Amino acid sequence: LAEGFGDCVWPDGCKYEGEWRCGTRHGTGKLVWPSGSTYEGEFSNGYIHGSGTFTRSDRLTYTGRWRLNLKHGLGHQRYPNGDVFDGSWIRGTPEGPAGKYRWRNGNVYVGDMRGGKMSGKGTLTWVNGDTYEGSWMNGLMHGFGVYTWADGGGSYVGTWTKGLKDGKGALYPRGSRQPYVYAPRKQNQAVSHIQQHATSKQVAEGIIKSRTSNVSLERRWSLEVSIEKLLLGYDRSSNASLLDGEDQGNPAPILEREYMQGVLISEMVLSSSFSPSYKKAMRRQTKSMLEAKRPGEQIIKGHRSYDLMLSLQLGIRYTVGRITPIQRREVRISDFGPRACFWMSFPKDGSQMTPPHQSEDFKWKDYCPLVFR
Repeated sequence: LAEGFGDCVWPDGCKYEGEWRCGTRHGTGKLVWPSGSTYEGEFSNGYIHGSGTFTRSDRLTYTGRWRLNLKHGLGHQRYPNGDVFDGSWIRGTPEGPAGKYRWRNGNVYVGDMRGGKMSGKGTLTWVNGDTYEGSWMNGLMHGFGVYTWADGGGSYVGTWTKGLKDGKGALYPRGSRQPYVYAPRKQNQAVSHIQQHATSKQVAEGIIKSRTSNVSLERRWSLEVSIEKLLLGYDRSSNASLLDGEDQGNPAPILEREYMQGVLISEMVLSSSFSPSYKKAMRRQTKSMLEAKRPGEQIIKGHRSYDLMLSLQLGIRYTVGRITPIQRREVRISDFGPRACFWMSFPKDGSQMTPPHQSEDFKWKDYCPLVFR
């Protein structure tokens, strides 16, 4: 069996050069496919496993963590079209918080990813400066959020359904007082660690679908802001006069609106104070956000407790797997005391009794497992 450093060429044209153990690729090495794609990094028991860099023949590159030939953990991926994504992957699919996707045209999304799409809380900033900050689902704006126009068009606070305004909301002119809105994540939030990515097709799927409709989201927003500016009595060139009007005690009104699947069905002009219906809606929103908070903390690769979490999971699985086959019986005196406690070492590379793992070496002690089963 191959052991140590060496190279191998398979009949299909694949070539490996690197470390071997017990006849399998294990350690660091470089794998080259006939298509021209390459992987250089860590291997374990024949699998791409650990940290490494994959370069596809079309110049797609990924640098980050792997698990059993799948992207799993944190990494950085650059696509052939110039898009870049940093974020977390689970079993080959982008999944987790604090992901950052930057399109070639300058648009940037920072937030949660689920199933390779923008889902959860996040912020999308367009190259023209417009931003949407709020909830997403399957790559589309869905739930509570705030859309802000960079050219002085003010902000719209309300709810969306599958990329369309849906339900009640309010349009606030620039400089007006707005209710407190929970900001899920800022664009300039540091994305610590190198992170992993979805394909451009997966991440932008929702946006692409919206662009292929009869009227794109960008076009709809452009039309809406033009109408809204007309109702508010100002345009881009009148920002100064708007501010002057505010100084004179005559601020632009706040518009309370209601949409149904993107269609405006009602509108009411408010004073600078909020209407009772809007206050009630905000109270419901605040209550729902408070109820959504749960104890605990999400732990991903790079967290200070990540190794501890892996060790606990592995130790519990070991204990459950060892005592489950034992037939149930009455608890005995021998099931208590020091002799009923067992130590087991878990080296990182595994042993005859334990599997290899990504945590540091640790020891696990079972305290009277038959008593606590």
